[in-house]
Amino acid sequence: MICLGDSIMQGWDGHKTVATPIPQMIGQINGWQVDNKAIGGTKFLGGDNPFTQMVEKNHFENYDYVLIGYGVNDFSYPSGIIDDEKRAINQGLQGIRAANPTIKILVELPTQDFRNGVLSLTAKNGRGWSQDDLCDAIIEVAGTDNCAYYDWRPAPLITNLNRTTTLGDSEVHPTFATMQSMAKILADALTKVSDVSPSKLESPSDPSTPLNPGNKPSKSVVKKIALQQLNDISLFSESVAVNAATVLTFIKSLYDQLPPFFRPKTFDAKPAYTYPGNSSDRLRRQYMIKELLSLGSAINQLISVCNEYHVVNPEGFKPTSMISMDPPRGLTFDDVKDGLNREYQKIENKLNEMSEYIANFAS
Repeated sequence: MICLGDSIMQGWDGHKTVATPIPQMIGQINGWQVDNKAIGGTKFLGGDNPFTQMVEKNHFENYDYVLIGYGVNDFSYPSGIIDDEKRAINQGLQGIRAANPTIKILVELPTQDFRNGVLSLTAKNGRGWSQDDLCDAIIEVAGTDNCAYYDWRPAPLITNLNRTTTLGDSEVHPTFATMQSMAKILADALTKVSDVSPSKLESPSDPSTPLNPGNKPSKSVVKKIALQQLNDISLFSESVAVNAATVLTFIKSLYDQLPPFFRPKTFDAKPAYTYPGNSSDRLRRQYMIKELLSLGSAINQLISVCNEYHVVNPEGFKPTSMISMDPPRGLTFDDVKDGLNREYQKIENKLNEMSEYIANFAS
């Protein structure tokens, strides 16, 4: 997929450019390769690198999908009347079609812009047209050019009431959390047009409904893990082996909830070390320590992947801390038992924490 757009698609949150902008999030969700050509400050019409020039600069024959996200700068810094906007949009869409007649096009209508004290979608700018007028114009041109579109207005993520929390600058640039919500919706919208040839697309009766609607995925279930507690010395090694297998199987199930693009190339759900059976206490102790440290490495690999793709606590979006395993040092059974049970509780808490974050991301 290629994306053309402004600072919102480029990833500016009002204070900084995020590491994973909306187009890249879409690629992660759908398992697609993405080229993000969005440039801050750009528009459909006028200024540097407008839509039509960006169409001329790129090779759409190399892509299956294109996401287009302009409009907020057109409204706040207009370069023409609304008919000029229509002509620029049409020229750009026709240029894409000429380069690749079968490419799937989704035009994302602009989210609400509150700059310059504008609090209504119907308020007019210096050229005499409103944000509503621009959205309606985009829909009109998209229908003429047989392109899909997504309209935020029927079910807006950003409103005058919530803009101080959904926008990083309270004016136009979404927070990272809002970008995540937008990416999930647009990723779903893109898949719904993927099986329809452009010549057969029709404008939806409900503007909020993407073209070629399908069934939405059900909400992901939060998985929980519970490990055996060690109480019987005669079952010591067996319980360690069972818990190791349980942890690795659970980690694999969490990876399976993430898009394929996120997952490590290889992940072995089999324990790294062989259960020693009725061997000496020394060998069983070595087995316990090595297996526990190996589990910690597998958990930290999962945490590292999730941090890289911002699958983290939705409150604050701070990276998840790594787990640090501390194998029991004592030599008595009670010391070993208490130490292992403490570590297993630590593993349970960390994996159940990760399960919540992954379920929230996947839903």
